[in-house]
Amino acid sequence: MQNNKPAPLHAALKIWFVGILSGPIFFYLGSALYGLVDIFSMDFDAPFLWGIMVLYGAALSLPSLALLWLALSVQYRRRQSEYGSWRTALAITFVLTAVPFVVISILTGLGIYVFGFAAAYLGGIWLGVYWAFGRTKFEQPLLGDEPLDANI
Repeated sequence: MQNNKPAPLHAALKIWFVGILSGPIFFYLGSALYGLVDIFSMDFDAPFLWGIMVLYGAALSLPSLALLWLALSVQYRRRQSEYGSWRTALAITFVLTAVPFVVISILTGLGIYVFGFAAAYLGGIWLGVYWAFGRTKFEQPLLGDEPLDANI
């Protein structure tokens, strides 16, 4: 049976990269949806804020990237099924996203406000999980497929 899972480092970098780039966008869209930010009367430079959030997110999530790589390496060696790989990757990324934000929430005393960031980044990270794991089954040829002119 063919292994359709991506290499652990490649998958971890994809998930991390998509998470840090799209997390701030999801946070901004969620804030606009709930009326916390008015899109049309912004007094700040949105690309600058996005860049700052990406830089902080990248720097602070490097330990999570290393742990994700380690967890995906273990998962890859255990030869889980494709469905098991999905579930494990989603669970690992949830824990690696939620725990730091819970710690930040406790240490800063901001409480529930930090969880908006966590939800936004988790959405971006799960988009990365889909990119790393979900697309592989669509890119693989079906077993038994051969060119139409193979028997000519």
